[in-house]
Parts: sequence; C-alpha cells; structure tokens
Amino acid sequence: MNTIQRSDQMKIGDLVSIRQKYRSNMLNSYIGIIVDSIEDGHGYFNFNIVLDNNVKPEWYSDYEIEVINEDS
Repeated sequence: MNTIQRSDQMKIGDLVSIRQKYRSNMLNSYIGIIVDSIEDGHGYFNFNIVLDNNVKPEWYSDYEIEVINEDS
C-alpha cells in the first residue's frame, strides 16, 4: 500500500516523482527537484518543481508528488 508523504517531510532540494495518476501525457519526464514551496491559507502545500526535461519550474500540490530521495 502506498502512503502519501506528508508535506512537512518535503523540502527544497528533494528529488521527487509525479504520482502516476497526476502525470500528463504532455510530460516526457516525471522526476524533478523541489526549488520552492508555499503554504496556502488552508494549510496545504504547493511545490515548485524543475523536471529533468524542462527549464521552467511547474507547481504541484503535495498530494501529486512523492519523495524519491531527500536532500540531507
């Protein structure tokens, strides 16, 4: 059973993967690095991620991504 990573465990520099159900057919890659984060007024986190095939970071909600390797 997959468990969702809590956003308080995700941080800038972490290597992440876009979860299967949130992947777009337009993306060639689903692996990226968190470069920025923001918490909205409801306590949900969004992360700005640079995917390995894209120069422009994209925003993803915490439930759309999972940590592959944490930056220590």
